Amino acid sequence: MIVALYVRVSTDEQAKEGVSIAEQKERLQAYATSQGWREYEFYIDDGYSAKDTNRPAFQRMVTDVQNGRIQAVVTTKIDRLTRRLLDLLQFTDFLDENECVYKSSSEAFDTSTAAGRMVLQLLGVFAEFERERIAERVKDNMQHLAHQGKPISRPCFGYDLIDKQLVINEEEAKWVRKIAEMYIEGYGPFQLAKLLNKEKVLTKNRGQWSAKAIRVFFTENRMLIGDLVWNKQKRKGQKLIENSEEEWIVAEGTHPPILHKEIYDAVQEKIDKTKGVAPRSKRSNYLLSGMVQCGHCGSRMIGTFSKWKKEGETLRNFRYICSNYQKKGLCFNHYIQTEVIEPYVLEKLGQLAKGASVPIHGYVETSTHQKKVRDELSQAKRNLKSIGEKWQRQKEAYEEGVIPLAELKDDRTRLDSEKLELEEKIKVLEAAIEDPMNDKDIQKFIHLKAKELKEALSSNVFEIQQNAVREIIHEVQVFDSKEVQLSFKL
Repeated sequence: MIVALYVRVSTDEQAKEGVSIAEQKERLQAYATSQGWREYEFYIDDGYSAKDTNRPAFQRMVTDVQNGRIQAVVTTKIDRLTRRLLDLLQFTDFLDENECVYKSSSEAFDTSTAAGRMVLQLLGVFAEFERERIAERVKDNMQHLAHQGKPISRPCFGYDLIDKQLVINEEEAKWVRKIAEMYIEGYGPFQLAKLLNKEKVLTKNRGQWSAKAIRVFFTENRMLIGDLVWNKQKRKGQKLIENSEEEWIVAEGTHPPILHKEIYDAVQEKIDKTKGVAPRSKRSNYLLSGMVQCGHCGSRMIGTFSKWKKEGETLRNFRYICSNYQKKGLCFNHYIQTEVIEPYVLEKLGQLAKGASVPIHGYVETSTHQKKVRDELSQAKRNLKSIGEKWQRQKEAYEEGVIPLAELKDDRTRLDSEKLELEEKIKVLEAAIEDPMNDKDIQKFIHLKAKELKEALSSNVFEIQQNAVREIIHEVQVFDSKEVQLSFKL
């Protein structure tokens, strides 16, 4: 087992003395040496705040604790771990459950005693207090800048930030004016996104446009008319909550406008008229939802429908359509009816359940033999590593006079024997992973799986039938609205 040396620094703290990555590493390494720890590993979150625990190195460390790799977690100070008391308490409880301890190299406390736990919690309170003070100062500063009309957020499409001033990007601005006029003329977000993508006009994030991106860009974006708005939203935990307009901080005329006020208002009116029109039901009524893929561009094919009236009766046409075309106007307009593809897939699965041969165009491994082999291999490697640790502990026990030489020799013989057995086992398991299943084995496995799911696949309950399909089908590829290829889960 190792000792985890956790290092964190936020972007704002980079220049502070004693907080840099290099200084924290140096102090922790010295502390590890003083404690006699030979095996340790650094977990470094560079540029991450302590407001929550959603940090890559921290989460990797949590996983390693759960897997039994770590015996202790060490930081230079508590606030390197977290500045939130609840996170601190939950993390220390988590460590207790996994027989792991937490230490700070500069703060003395012993969590095995009531007094030590009280000291830890008090230090956590002060760390959280400091975080809230920092947040208050940042918010006050942002409000001050907003009232002065200084840009405090990224420029939207159509603007660049030069010398802390918003300057019109004429190449982008011409497209803003064009699509605003087209919006007013009746063109929808999808058509506008398709046009921009066809002309290879990228978003500010250097990505492709979608209908949603067009709507978000134009909705209440007063930057386009020369105004700056701040405090429209506030964060509560992981959620963003909309503030009322009374709480907004608005600075008018802070930079050159791209759109005239009349054009901007006309676009907002157009958006308001289409609000609340849902393109499709929120609940999926498509058997193969999330499994159908366009064979031409690799994008998902999403379930959609059209409806019309005939002799007073409302008729609906359900189909799967390429999402790359539907949302961005890319690829090409092709789809396949649900009444064609869904019965086809169920028919092929029924044939498999009866032992018939069905073309298999691909497969992915899930919780099957290969995964079990990999799990067994990982465990064998962990056991092999632990033998070295056991031998080291036995040597230390002999040197300290805890065990006699005869016992040390017996342990050496036993551990060498275990080591040879594990090394042989690892060779066999690695060979099993490198030797893939042949086509005959794959067909046999899929036949067995389809047979097990036969009853569920023919169920009249939609959810049961859909779950059964998801158990065995990995992907359904569609080419030219007619050719269907099945890929399975093993």
